[in-house]
Amino acid sequence: MTVLFKKQANYPLTNQHNQTFEATCYHYINKQEQPDIAKALYEGTLFQAHDPHTNEVTSFTYPCLYEDSQKKFLVFFIPNDTVAFEDVSATMFEGGTNDYSDYTLRFTNYVTEFYEKINILDSQLLDTEVECVKLFTHTLLQEQNQLKENTHLFFHEESGKPFIMVLSPNNQARVDYNQDLVDIVHNRIENKLHLPKGQLFHINGKWAIDALDLA
Repeated sequence: MTVLFKKQANYPLTNQHNQTFEATCYHYINKQEQPDIAKALYEGTLFQAHDPHTNEVTSFTYPCLYEDSQKKFLVFFIPNDTVAFEDVSATMFEGGTNDYSDYTLRFTNYVTEFYEKINILDSQLLDTEVECVKLFTHTLLQEQNQLKENTHLFFHEESGKPFIMVLSPNNQARVDYNQDLVDIVHNRIENKLHLPKGQLFHINGKWAIDALDLA
């Protein structure tokens, strides 16, 4: 497949006053080779553009490929179904290659999912395990009447300790990454947790529901 996305490209954005300005997109990020761009991603500024007319910061998204060549994983971010899952390939991105046979390859659709997936794989946990633990944690909180409407659960790690952040519109809380739940997940679906390297998977809540046979 031919390259669709250059490592760095400029695109026009239009503000609410119908003024146009250029925004820089970084379609391929290698943590080891581009630490400054990776830092912008971690700090949450990668998907922001500065409007010189108004001095406002505008959030926008675009297809992106993140590579960690030491821990050997790729995370694709394809917003708004820009490219169909079955058509996604590293060779679409300038900087990507054909040979990722020993890499973990993951697909994401949302910015929050993109960040979370990088966090999980960087921590070197199984994202398959994490999604199932999140699902069980959600169920437990629901049974305890601790969930509000529009609540979302995200994996985080701090000082080497994993936890789950529970975010609702007016509140946020941390809950433990419960080892009892980890054990339940492994006892139930150990054979499904270790996926083949070099193949692209979309591991999310839906995957966990299907894997645990909860649908």
